[in-house]
Amino acid sequence: MLRKVKILAAVIIVLFSASGAYSAEYGATEIDITQISSMVGTDWASTGGPVVRMQPEIVDYSSPWGQFTDDWNFIANDTITSTIMTGFHLMVSFDPATEVLSITEPPFSTTATQAAAIQRAPRWVRADLCDNFQRFTVPTIADWVAQEILDAPDPYVDEVAFQAAHLSPGLLGGAMYIDLLLYNAELIYGVDDGLNFVDIIDYGASSDDDYYSTTRYNTIDENGDTVIVEIEPEIYYWNVVHPKLSDELPTYIDPANGQSAAPPVGVFWRDYLWNLADSGYVLYNTMWDSVTILWDRGSPDITDAIGTVNSWIGNVMNWGAGAERPIQPVRIYALHCGNCGEYQDIRAAAGRIALIPTICTSNICEDHVWNEFWADDSQEWIHWDGGDINNPLLYENGWGKRLSAVFNYRGDGYIWGCTEMYSSGICTLQVALTDSTGKPADGVKIKVFADFYYGGVYYTTWGVSNSLGLATFLLGDEHDYYIRVEGALGSYPAGSNTYTQIIDNSLPNTAYSWNYEFANASPNFGVTEAEPYQNPLNNYLLEIEYDCTFETMYQAYFSISGIAAQFAYKSSPGLTDVFIANQANFFNYLTMSPAEGFGVTDNSASGQISYILPTAETWNVVFSNRELSVNSPTVQVTAAVYRNSAWSVENGGGSDAPAKYSLSAPYPNPFNAEALIAFTAAGNERITIGVYDISGRRTAVLTNGFYAPGYYNVKWNGMTEQGGKAASGIYFVTMTTGSQHLSQKVCLIK
Repeated sequence: MLRKVKILAAVIIVLFSASGAYSAEYGATEIDITQISSMVGTDWASTGGPVVRMQPEIVDYSSPWGQFTDDWNFIANDTITSTIMTGFHLMVSFDPATEVLSITEPPFSTTATQAAAIQRAPRWVRADLCDNFQRFTVPTIADWVAQEILDAPDPYVDEVAFQAAHLSPGLLGGAMYIDLLLYNAELIYGVDDGLNFVDIIDYGASSDDDYYSTTRYNTIDENGDTVIVEIEPEIYYWNVVHPKLSDELPTYIDPANGQSAAPPVGVFWRDYLWNLADSGYVLYNTMWDSVTILWDRGSPDITDAIGTVNSWIGNVMNWGAGAERPIQPVRIYALHCGNCGEYQDIRAAAGRIALIPTICTSNICEDHVWNEFWADDSQEWIHWDGGDINNPLLYENGWGKRLSAVFNYRGDGYIWGCTEMYSSGICTLQVALTDSTGKPADGVKIKVFADFYYGGVYYTTWGVSNSLGLATFLLGDEHDYYIRVEGALGSYPAGSNTYTQIIDNSLPNTAYSWNYEFANASPNFGVTEAEPYQNPLNNYLLEIEYDCTFETMYQAYFSISGIAAQFAYKSSPGLTDVFIANQANFFNYLTMSPAEGFGVTDNSASGQISYILPTAETWNVVFSNRELSVNSPTVQVTAAVYRNSAWSVENGGGSDAPAKYSLSAPYPNPFNAEALIAFTAAGNERITIGVYDISGRRTAVLTNGFYAPGYYNVKWNGMTEQGGKAASGIYFVTMTTGSQHLSQKVCLIK
């Protein structure tokens, strides 16, 4: 295969910055900091120095050696998508001696049970599932969760896998009963048969790679027309399926005391509220026969699903909390009373039981909470506070409150702000955090406080800094605001549970900034730009394209029953440090010694690299996550290597075709995950490459076809031709042509 590549320089690196707002998952509103002024006004009121506008690095790098055009023959290529955890790296390597292109992933470990569960889950949830398994402190518990996925029958596999991927490992390994994952999914489908306004739609089955489920509703739009709408799958999984509503523990609860208990004493809200009724109260599942509409936007009443939920709550609940303030829907129902907090929790449960996408909305500092439901005909969350529906300015215009911050809960413990929906006067706070050397401080928990409705100061919202050390908040006007930051580099202010004031009587349409530099330093990247080679070779070209599609931010805002509910939130773009180095400098990098490289770039979101190897040694392109403290970028890398058509391996020049058949030793050897086997074809013949165990039994066939003269490679991933995993041990890789039989030994280690 011949590919012509025009080279403007021996090394050309173009690094792009990502701009524009991004929502990696529904409802997670992030503001593009370059657009804040145009959104909220032009007056920046700085409370901690000048506004910091750090951006992903934009670089156009050309090596000093070579300015020419040439033709290149393709040798090999590979593509990988991998998450680089804090302190690790992803590396693309090419060895001219063997002409082997290899990719080294960051280390991660899954058991056979976990790997099988990941493979059975739909493709779109596998990365999140693998990430969650990695965060379990006890692998055995992760295996129990994985077994739930393996044991789940159709059509529940996707729902079980989603819950396993998006519940905090601390909760799954704590007081939560793991069998609840399947039980919750079974209850969802069981309720579907008794509802006439909604249907669960399954696209495919567990044998399909990308199968998924969602819900389809009858609703009435703004024009009074009955329409059928189908919600996005992420709305269904997060806000119908997810068993955690807000700050409660998702588990079986004893109605008599609100404590966790094994069945049959303990019950789950999705079953208990639907199928059981205390004496004198209406049974929830008997109210739905005549309900055919999700929501009548023009004239909502008890004949639609939203009105039916309100009617049931009005029957089973009495306003006014007693001495006990439960957060478990089961216990709330048993007491049949409460204030806004209890009403929020039982309304969220009742909504999700009826397959209505429902979330919990909170305004802590002004002491009120409510709900929202998803209206897919208008693609928006709708304010829902009992009979007050779609009236978000009720609290400001009707109750006379100025709301400091409003946020929505996600089931894994993440929250996203929605203050702009409930306040007519909005200001913006940008927080910029750096270490003692001025590098961005990522993964820092940011606590924002405000003047409390009843006096004093109290929590109002939370956030976490991204890889640029930034976090942005939309806040209400006419408030004083305070802040506290906590992270791997330290806390400020120093005393526990302390805070410092940053805004005095916030003004609408004003953007505030607060910058803080920690006294400690994050780990140093430790690679500097090398001097160019004076007499470089011109034999091999390495081309790479990469894109940090997002980063995962890990943090815990809340503790549930003493367990930190750590979430994993995706934000775009992800950022990585990049450099090109030979083996000696790469070793220096690994050992934290001074290292040199080419194209050394901090905080790159994406890029293209064209690199002519200047020497005959192995060269590495390294994507490093050493400098970040918490956040982890996910990088997609495509690599290809080419040989100069004017040069050949055998004689250093002349003909491009190999002079003989050859089979190179597998690399790496021994191997654990995958071995690459390079081979050459000298004529137009059928080539069979197989793997055999030491007794001579065939284990796998890697290729069997006709090859034109050239250079090729195949991979063995340690699997047998029957689809199972080969046992650890010695194997022989054989290459058979019409005239030759070649063999190499390889060792597989599990």
